[in-house]
Amino acid sequence: MNEIKLWIMQNFKMSEGEVTGAVIIIIACIVVCLISYMKRKMSVLTGVLIRAAGGIGMICLGNYILNLCGISLAVGVGPLSVLTCAILGIPGVFLLYGILLI
Repeated sequence: MNEIKLWIMQNFKMSEGEVTGAVIIIIACIVVCLISYMKRKMSVLTGVLIRAAGGIGMICLGNYILNLCGISLAVGVGPLSVLTCAILGIPGVFLLYGILLI
């Protein structure tokens, strides 16, 4: 570490305090970038989970309403339908019902 600090001091003509300050600023910038990256990833994951839960709820509600109307068309709630809802959201629910009609 001292060799790196010495090299920076010689090549950039900085004092030891300036080098320490620059290193602290660089580390702080890296930490802020990492926190921002993690926050963005969490918002994507949260959106996928919300779409999946909403899609499953819509499938259950749709199956219930169709059953009340006497229509025997029911989409199953399985891994593939959950994945479809998680990726596509509400259009995924309509896609699943549309596939059953074909």
